[in-house]
Amino acid sequence: MFKMMLDEIIKTEDARVISELRRIAQSPVEHTIMPNDALDTTGFEVGDLIEAIPPWALACGSGLYRRAVLVSIEPFVAVSEEGDMMWNTNLRPEKVRRIGKAFSEVFEVAMKRFNSGY
Repeated sequence: MFKMMLDEIIKTEDARVISELRRIAQSPVEHTIMPNDALDTTGFEVGDLIEAIPPWALACGSGLYRRAVLVSIEPFVAVSEEGDMMWNTNLRPEKVRRIGKAFSEVFEVAMKRFNSGY
């Protein structure tokens, strides 16, 4: 009985993670994306779209994020495209790379979250 319950919990959690990854991958938000040979791990600017360099990830307790918007250089802070997550303590420039620039609407959402202080 316990094993059946545990199996059901694992299936539910796997489905939640897969659903979240699918949501991120199908994000309707588009940005200016740089070709792979132009990916940059230096020279960051506010408004850059960044992604984590494996094995690191942009993650929180509720899911994974494919990319984020850089909202501050010093301190180094990024906010998710939706504005629902902010990384400010364990995010380091050597853990991410610049993949492009966020569109103005997404940048505004990210800055609003950053300026709210939470």
